Amino acid sequence: MKDKWIIRPPADGAAVKKLQEDLKSTPLYAELLVQRGITSLTEYEAEIELKDFAPADPFLIKDMQLCCQRINQAVENGEKILIYGDYDADGLTSTALMYETLMNIGADVSYYVPDRLVDGYGPNVESYERVIEPDVSLLLTVDNGVTGTDAFDWTKEHGIEVIVCDHHELPENLSPNIFGLIHPAAPSSQYPNRKLAGVGVAYRLACALLDGEQEELLDLVAIGTISDVVELTPENRYFVKMGLDILKNRERMGLDEILKQAKIESSTITDETIGYQIAPRLNSAGRMGEAGFVVDLLTTFEEDVAVDAAKKLESLNEERKKLTQEMVQEALEQVKGSDDQVVIAVSSRWSEGIIGIIAAKLAEQMHRPAIVFHLDENSGIAKGSARTKGEVNIFEMIAPHRDLLLSFGGHRGAAGLSIEANNLPEFQQKIQQVNLPVEELESKLMIDHVANLSDLSMDFFQELEHLRPFGPGNDQPTFLLENFTIQNVHQIGANGAHIRMAVKQGKNQLNAIGFQIGQSSSYFVNNNVEQLAFRLSLNNWNSLVQLQLRLLDFKVSKPVIFDERMRKIKGNDLVKRSWPLVFFSKQHAINFQKNYSAPEDQIYLANKHNLTVKKAILVDQPSTEAQLADFFKANQQLEKVDVIMSDPINLGIGGFPQTTEFKKSYKWIYQQEKLPLKNGVVDLGLNLEKTKVILNVFFDLKFVTIEKGFLLINKDAEFHSLEDSSVYQLYQQKYEFQREFMLYSSDEIKAKIKAYYTENGEI
Repeated sequence: MKDKWIIRPPADGAAVKKLQEDLKSTPLYAELLVQRGITSLTEYEAEIELKDFAPADPFLIKDMQLCCQRINQAVENGEKILIYGDYDADGLTSTALMYETLMNIGADVSYYVPDRLVDGYGPNVESYERVIEPDVSLLLTVDNGVTGTDAFDWTKEHGIEVIVCDHHELPENLSPNIFGLIHPAAPSSQYPNRKLAGVGVAYRLACALLDGEQEELLDLVAIGTISDVVELTPENRYFVKMGLDILKNRERMGLDEILKQAKIESSTITDETIGYQIAPRLNSAGRMGEAGFVVDLLTTFEEDVAVDAAKKLESLNEERKKLTQEMVQEALEQVKGSDDQVVIAVSSRWSEGIIGIIAAKLAEQMHRPAIVFHLDENSGIAKGSARTKGEVNIFEMIAPHRDLLLSFGGHRGAAGLSIEANNLPEFQQKIQQVNLPVEELESKLMIDHVANLSDLSMDFFQELEHLRPFGPGNDQPTFLLENFTIQNVHQIGANGAHIRMAVKQGKNQLNAIGFQIGQSSSYFVNNNVEQLAFRLSLNNWNSLVQLQLRLLDFKVSKPVIFDERMRKIKGNDLVKRSWPLVFFSKQHAINFQKNYSAPEDQIYLANKHNLTVKKAILVDQPSTEAQLADFFKANQQLEKVDVIMSDPINLGIGGFPQTTEFKKSYKWIYQQEKLPLKNGVVDLGLNLEKTKVILNVFFDLKFVTIEKGFLLINKDAEFHSLEDSSVYQLYQQKYEFQREFMLYSSDEIKAKIKAYYTENGEI
């Protein structure tokens, strides 16, 4: 769940109305556009439809002219060129794109994709010595290179010129031993789009070399751009939008085979398909070992090569998912209870290819930046992957400690590093000294509009599709829903990881699905959710296409009330929960503690204790509504309350005695005249609770007396109706309240408790 929701203010009404009329759109679509600064048809065509958009001149990138001249010179002279890529989806698409480009201009070119386990990330001497053949005279790095120092000293010594084509954060001191740097954010670069992905930079180099836009390469650009989660500037959005069209046309054999293996219908491909299905598959190759075959897959024209490679990739992805699940659980167990500002986990068991995913999961679940290390016990080197939380810049956080590291690179949201194991304790100590403001750690969810289900239609959904592709800088619209009810909640997926339900508001109803929130299903089942944050999506099942809500987050009302009155819960199970057990009756508390050996510090009387904890179980029933109200007024800090209050826990709570039971009991006592007392009561053939009520009423009306351990009938007592007894009236009120309470629906009981809970003010 997100720490903070931010609801955008409503757009100017007059501007919304005018734009709606110009576009002939739904009111809500016009509202969203005005929020994004689009107020006219001209702006809409330019910024949303990208009408007449043209990418910037690639030669505005510093060193582009110089590097193109050097590459063309190498081609003319028959020099051998080596492309040194990277093993993630951005790096693999960059390598494939550049390889195709250089092949097209007649270069003598080969490529190498580093093995994460053998080569690590970025330039390094050992890898260069092993993979660069003696006759290579030009090295071209793609999606890596800016952090190279020693490796480029080595290339200079061996007469190899280096062109770095990269997009990662630039270090303070770039190696002086490179021939040229193609980087959109390099000093003196005039290129307007400084947020290109690695494949985007490679594409600009390709266009410069081929003297014009090469739209047939944009399928690769789209995949790398979405995979690397770069900001969707207008140019990046243009590249992705065009690339998605090419993907849908199935023009690249290797990608088509990937889609077949993943059972993805090409006509339905969106940015989400890339982000959630294609990119993880490409990344799995580098995570599980050698990824060079993926470049073969992306560039081949041979069907058998494409089929075999796509099957291999699918198998690796399945293996990666299984391994990831195991390792994430181990890491979470290792850092359980840690209060460090930066979560750090280390293990020799975890695969280097998975530690990035582990770090992301730790950051998400621990609500802090996380660094996860794989420790190679043979070499004494720990290789790490860092992921951020909220607004924290992980690159800047680690950079001051670069002197302790063997290698380091990355950007705001993620970083890779390696360190000698004996320096790890000092690094851990220093990194924990960072001061992380609470507001930077907060993950924020921007809400575009507080919607009603009546606002949501298939026409509106089709309008939203015009805003694609979505991503950083062009977020998919997010909506907030309130005043609804939830029905038909089902956990789905492996181990019930996901949740499906129906959401109803007035006469309108839509299905909803929430991924990775199955563990929170009880909140939905018990209707404790009062706000939903969602995006619109389609559910295509058995050729039936329906609109649905894709849940991003939810907020529960406080206190969260779990109505368990109808469940058959054993007393031992209540004790095992270790929550405070609250009783309204002292006798019930005594009986429960005796029967189930409950610890004394777990037993609380509602009228004697102000709890300091945030959760409690109400075990028995209050006698009056005032008792219940007083309890909640005194315990406003409660966030979770389990309501049991029913017979199955065997506290002896009986129904109120019927008039016939009073008559039969009186007749029995009258006939016996004298009955022995046992534990303060006599056997009337009724349960203990009813027996106590009847005897107390009889005492109040002076129908009976007690002498020397015996119950005696008072034959001289005056005639009274039961209603003459104040004790009878109190008991009757108690049981009427309890009976009414047990008949309340879950929604009614929650509403009543929350009314008590907020009587002392806003919660």
